[in-house]
Amino acid sequence: LLERAMELWEEAPEEIREAQRPLDYAEVYPACGCEDQALRRLDLLAEVVVAAQLSGQRERALAVSKRALGALDGAGDDPLRAAWFWTQRSKLMEGLARGDGWEELRRAQELVRGLPPSPVHAEVMAQVAGWTMTHRPGPEGLAAAERAVELARMVGAESTELNARLTLAYFTGDSGDTERGLAEMREVCAQAVALGDISVLGRCYVNLASALEGVGRSAEAVETAEEGARILDRVGLVDSRSWVYGNLSESLFSLGRLDEAEAAALKTRRLALGTKPRGTASNRLVKLALVRGEWDTAERELAAAREHYGDHNTEPQYTLQVAGHAIELAAARGRILDVRA
Repeated sequence: LLERAMELWEEAPEEIREAQRPLDYAEVYPACGCEDQALRRLDLLAEVVVAAQLSGQRERALAVSKRALGALDGAGDDPLRAAWFWTQRSKLMEGLARGDGWEELRRAQELVRGLPPSPVHAEVMAQVAGWTMTHRPGPEGLAAAERAVELARMVGAESTELNARLTLAYFTGDSGDTERGLAEMREVCAQAVALGDISVLGRCYVNLASALEGVGRSAEAVETAEEGARILDRVGLVDSRSWVYGNLSESLFSLGRLDEAEAAALKTRRLALGTKPRGTASNRLVKLALVRGEWDTAERELAAAREHYGDHNTEPQYTLQVAGHAIELAAARGRILDVRA
């Protein structure tokens, strides 16, 4: 349908294209809404990219973002639109296990450097902070998150501000102020629900449940994940629900509720549209198989996890789990030299 929509746009007479409604929803993309056909086409491409992302059609979103960047390649006077499409491409490359997304974010940063504050600038910084949170957590990520919140408030980019606050809350908790970090995450979730902001809802319950589990509050994590699953189901965010069920499975395992943990992991696998939640489902099932002494199942699920995460994944939350499971399995099989290696 998305491909046919693009074909229809190209085939339609100019007077028909001019009569179409302006851009509807494309996050902080700087819409033109003007008579310039080239820019109106970019507006359409931006809307398609966001719609494809939200519906889990990442291959389509990546193809359309490449088309947009190709159109912008020779237009060196449009850095904000180019930076926006590069941030989208960063998320897509990582979501499809084609890269870690950093090179695309670096290009987006270069494009906005030296420009006046804008919603796109705030979005780029928020994405940099979020990337750092999962790949290289530390003081630089905390500073990036603070800057992203500041920029978003300055330019009135509410959704970007909520996303950046969520990342900042994680860094706050991770740096030792656990209660303040968790309280801020809860506040962001409540605001996102009140606003019906789907661009934030997809993250907030996933991150809050994960943070609660990370500090050993597994029962609260289960309640949070279950609440998030209900809300995400109501707004139709299928892939985000798969992430929530992945976290639910981990917390149920911590509580010794193994059969429920398995059911949640299988639900993750059934709902997942992206590679990472599929890898998470396999990771959870490896852990269950190891506890139950089901070595063949553990071997199979471990191989599946590695395949889903791909060769470009450098996030410790995944690489360390895979390595830990590989060590446990090798020990269970009696492959002591493999364990040592």
